[in-house]
Amino acid sequence: MDFYRKVEQDGIPEFEKAIRTFKNWQTEVLNSFLLKWFFGEN
Repeated sequence: MDFYRKVEQDGIPEFEKAIRTFKNWQTEVLNSFLLKWFFGEN
């Protein structure tokens, strides 16, 4: 994603760590939104 590259280029260590976390959990986070949409709030 362009957003990820932009953050990585800025060289701010805290943001780089956050981007690594987002990349590692991206599928799970996006799936959690989809499941709520399909099955409603639990």
